[in-house]
Amino acid sequence: MRTRLLKLLITTAVALGAVALPVPAHAADGWVYVVVNDRVCGTPGVKARGILANVRETGWTTTQWDNGDNIVYPKVRLGATNLFTAQIRCEQRVALFFWATVGYRTLSVAIRPTQHQQTIWVG
Repeated sequence: MRTRLLKLLITTAVALGAVALPVPAHAADGWVYVVVNDRVCGTPGVKARGILANVRETGWTTTQWDNGDNIVYPKVRLGATNLFTAQIRCEQRVALFFWATVGYRTLSVAIRPTQHQQTIWVG
């Protein structure tokens, strides 16, 4: 009788312990600022001023050129490695308000954001 009771207690404890085990958390999604360094264009005075980009892990993508600056705000998986891939349009100022496209660059880099609204420099 004692052995049966002991087995029952052990079985119950194991079953309750299995129920109480934490489930591995899915990495949370967040949004970060990705800043493309102008040196990716390769020439002094030439700026990264247009970006077409995507993040593989979340499926986020720009649907058109993000124009006028070197920053995008993609959705990423926090605490995980994300593959950030971008086409960069390089421009040079030719008049006070006019920029001319002088080339394009491709950038593919692994980023590992840890917090929402973090700034990550690439290039």
